[in-house]
Amino acid sequence: MATYMSAPFEPGAENIEKALEIYEEMQRRNDGGLDIIVRKDGERLWIQHGSDGEGNPVDHAIGFVAECARRFSLPGTWPATWSHNYSEDFPGFCGAHGGGVVVLDLATQFAQRVTTADMLSLAHMGFCRKPSQKEMFPFEATMKGGENGYREWLQENMEGHWSQFTRALTVEDGFLTEEEVFLFDHETKAVEFKLRFG
Repeated sequence: MATYMSAPFEPGAENIEKALEIYEEMQRRNDGGLDIIVRKDGERLWIQHGSDGEGNPVDHAIGFVAECARRFSLPGTWPATWSHNYSEDFPGFCGAHGGGVVVLDLATQFAQRVTTADMLSLAHMGFCRKPSQKEMFPFEATMKGGENGYREWLQENMEGHWSQFTRALTVEDGFLTEEEVFLFDHETKAVEFKLRFG
């Protein structure tokens, strides 16, 4: 599994050359085994994984940035993303899968990592129960976004027996589009609504 990352680091224009010296020093200290490449990019540095993405470039990038932050007394945070590539494990299949983000507090050296698995868990929180809400109503109608007047009609004719549940996502003409979904507990009125605003 290869780990790929690429992120800018801004230690301040006056610290660019000193930061490159720190990088060379850390390479010597680790017998050339630092799994990152650091290069000058204008008035900032660019940090990326080593040539093959093997090793632990994320940890080494954090270590490098943290050492610069300590020596230069840098404020703020440093963010970066990384991805994993499993193409070697699955012959014939190439692509990045998994990875995450990291934010390093430059003053305290605290690094917060969030993996894609964590992100997926966070995305599920608060949403896992919503689909079951559809079971509360026996009829639903999808309306094209941008229609006028249907909310007023619903208020007048449904007496609160309807709910705007969510938006229905679909693809039309190659683009992701949204349609509003209304749920009803009175089927006859719902059919009338569908026919009227269709």
